Amino acid sequence: MRTFFETTQPIAPDVSVPLYLARLSAIAWRAKPASLHDYAREIHELWRQRMEGCHGQSLAQAAYALPDQLESTVSDFVEVGQDGWQRNERLTATPYFLVDEASIPQRPTIYGTHEQRMTVSVTTAKPGAGKTTLQIAEALAKATGRKLLHDVPSRPLTVWLWNGEEPREELDRRISGVCKHYGISPADIANRLFVDTGFEQKIIIMTKTRDGLVVARPLVEDVMKNIRENNIDSLIIDPFVKTHAVNENDNGDIDQVLSLWADISYNTGCAITLVHHPRKTGGAPIAVDDIRGGGALVGAVRSGRLLNRMTSEEGEKAGVADYRDYVCIEACKNNYGPLSERQWFRLEAVQLTNSDTVAVATPWMWPDAFDGLTEARLRAVQVAVDEKRCRADSQAADWVGRTVGDVLNLDLPKDRGRIKTLLKTWFERGALVVVDGQDKRRNSRTFVKVGKWADD
Repeated sequence: MRTFFETTQPIAPDVSVPLYLARLSAIAWRAKPASLHDYAREIHELWRQRMEGCHGQSLAQAAYALPDQLESTVSDFVEVGQDGWQRNERLTATPYFLVDEASIPQRPTIYGTHEQRMTVSVTTAKPGAGKTTLQIAEALAKATGRKLLHDVPSRPLTVWLWNGEEPREELDRRISGVCKHYGISPADIANRLFVDTGFEQKIIIMTKTRDGLVVARPLVEDVMKNIRENNIDSLIIDPFVKTHAVNENDNGDIDQVLSLWADISYNTGCAITLVHHPRKTGGAPIAVDDIRGGGALVGAVRSGRLLNRMTSEEGEKAGVADYRDYVCIEACKNNYGPLSERQWFRLEAVQLTNSDTVAVATPWMWPDAFDGLTEARLRAVQVAVDEKRCRADSQAADWVGRTVGDVLNLDLPKDRGRIKTLLKTWFERGALVVVDGQDKRRNSRTFVKVGKWADD
């Protein structure tokens, strides 16, 4: 509960305090307090501390001096929840009353838009596409509170990384590689990173027998107990398939496993990321329909990402030779907002002191073809094109792209993709135009001429 209050966005001073506290307690009463009186007072004190941090001591004292209505409101709200537990969660319809929107707590996102408390997200990639490498880098970004890749953690977070496929020694190598590359010290991590491996501790929360699905209740309780006792903000399960023994092609079975992970997330306030594999695509990039587990998995998670290695065509456009070292992160689902733009990371080799080499995820931005180009440089290209007879065919010896490269000091074939992007834009703008003509042998060809001249 304290973690929830500390990460809530700044509170407006005119918000209805009892209503705000009541709504927060409605989320937090899953902690099952032993004493409603003490629980209400704890919420009250957390509110006072939050107000003091946002608006100073005077407003905090005013909030603390509110009448007994505060404790009464919180206690009433908690009693509603506790009564539900005592009635063994019997179903009752809950009347809804419109509330002041300013009193609604903001969504508790902790890392970009992908991870949010009390929700489950999934990251899917083919084997060798860098999904574990990415998760380790993101785990250290969250634990340090630093922006290592593209997203910024809400604050230094406590992270639990569970990997079911790698032994501890290999995890040590990969974590050390990230720390070496980014200059992360033990003090930067403090006690905020927990790492376990399936070779030492398995987490199989559900199996299927002839009698049906069986939940490993003691193990589930252990997972939640560890999350609560260590104040885990983010739990990474890599891979998801190692946490169950049910048929992945059975929508009903997978839905039950996902529902169990969702319960763990909701009941602990922890953001859970599941790392997953797709079905075989014959070498093609994966799409949302390729995620294994049927529609149940995609439907159950609140956020989803796909990882795909850069293709040769993309490498040509980006002007990179080692295109297989670049990986695209593409959002495929977000229940709480628009899909974020594609992000990229590069797999860089880092040599450890013991001479081992590991891959580390590093940030990379898709280059802007027009970076550094001005109207004056376009004019220079037009002057050169006007003085020559340039062909539109990119396979021709006198292709217009060669003239563009000479003027802009771009290298062929390295910058071929960038040159094509420039030409495409200039054709669309009318700065250059394609015309029909004949070559020296009177064969019909397409040539490029200046259209609308650029201003100097």
